[in-house]
Amino acid sequence: MVNRAIWIRQLTQLLQDEAYFHPSSPLPLHLNLSELLFLQAEHQLALAAKEKETEAATEKPKRWSLWGLKSKSQGDTSELFDKLSKLPCLSVDRTGPTIDGFDAEEKTERVSLASFGNLSRLVLLQIHPRCMDVPPVTLKHLVVQHGQLDDVPDAVVWSPDTIHLTSLSLANNTLARLQSLELLQSLTHLDVSHNLLDRIPEALSCLFNLQYLNLAHNKISSVAAIHTTVGNIQELNLRGNSIRIIDSLDRLWAIERLDLRENCIESLDEFKLLAPLPNLETLWVQSNPCTEQTEYRIELFRIFEMAGSRVILDNAKLTHQERLWMSPQRRASDTAQIIKEKKPVNAWPRPRSIAACDEGHTQHSCPPLITRSKSLKTKRMIRLGEPVMPAASSVHSLKDDTHVLRVATLEQAVQETQLSRKSPHKKRSKSSLTRSIRSGSVDSQSPPPLPNTDTEAFRRKIETIRSEAGTEWLRVLQEMDLDKK
Repeated sequence: MVNRAIWIRQLTQLLQDEAYFHPSSPLPLHLNLSELLFLQAEHQLALAAKEKETEAATEKPKRWSLWGLKSKSQGDTSELFDKLSKLPCLSVDRTGPTIDGFDAEEKTERVSLASFGNLSRLVLLQIHPRCMDVPPVTLKHLVVQHGQLDDVPDAVVWSPDTIHLTSLSLANNTLARLQSLELLQSLTHLDVSHNLLDRIPEALSCLFNLQYLNLAHNKISSVAAIHTTVGNIQELNLRGNSIRIIDSLDRLWAIERLDLRENCIESLDEFKLLAPLPNLETLWVQSNPCTEQTEYRIELFRIFEMAGSRVILDNAKLTHQERLWMSPQRRASDTAQIIKEKKPVNAWPRPRSIAACDEGHTQHSCPPLITRSKSLKTKRMIRLGEPVMPAASSVHSLKDDTHVLRVATLEQAVQETQLSRKSPHKKRSKSSLTRSIRSGSVDSQSPPPLPNTDTEAFRRKIETIRSEAGTEWLRVLQEMDLDKK
């Protein structure tokens, strides 16, 4: 229990703060239902005292001074109600400290808001709107939360001729449908989040001035034909539903801010429908299955850039690093580097040219060697007097070569020349031959000069050597003569 006089003095001092009377964003004054009942009673007493003062002013002058006297408590109450009559924002809760003699549970009639003549915003927490009397005509914003509401008419119980709401919030209730919205055609902002809606309400089509719609944290699974109900919407919140396909959202041509977080969108290709929207500025897509990949922001920015539009994604603009990633050259190089870094390396490749790296070595003990194949040049080696056999490494090349070395022909020609020069008789010594020549008695059996047949054979030999040895035929002929000696 709180003492009445103390509470009035505390509330009067609290209202000295100019923040409660700010013209654009005033602070709400928080009162509970018991305190509101006390203010209602005090306001009625103040009105009664004012009437008595008016009656006293019309009586005789000798009695005027008696009725014109004011107590100290009456002066404090008048100052308090003067502040309350200018208060623009009020929040009323059911729970809180109670004033002595005013129990909210025993209340049987509506609570009057007559002392709040300039009230423009009213917030009711755990209080049904039926508990409140008709608010002043200046009321434009109404918030009813945790009031166990089942439909909109339960919230707006006052005549639409006297109240013209522009903003209505019915969050955290038990709304399963929206009906009878024809009386709220002046609404521009509607919040029905944290309720039990399973589809886009068709009754929204009568709200021609609606600009902001909050359907977050409901049970909506489809947004088909949403453009037929809220075609002029500028800000739409669909967070925390079960949406998989975002068809029909591409027809909301006036949309500027769209929240699709915490849904069931699996493919980034779904957002290609939103890229052509001309007025879309901010988009939220976090906590969807398609955002589990680390580069989803870059892909989405690329989709919107290809359509010629720019958006703020998840309340963050395109960074410089993300712009570099969007470059095709940087994208290809970085992707290749990432793949290279992520490629598992189990072991070094087994070297083929070193026998020391056998199977018993460790995994990285023998690094791989890069061997280069040497160009093999065909070498011709001719050893006269012996049958020439081609090397094993050049057998294949010899078979393929069109020009075959005729070594056997050369050798045969050389042997025929040597046989033709040999005599069937015993060779005479050089000294005896010299003496015979000097004495003029030469053996009749000595070999005569070379006939024409030997000359023809020698010529063929020379031609064969020249055809086979080329420009080196003289050197080959000299070596053949040295071998004979």
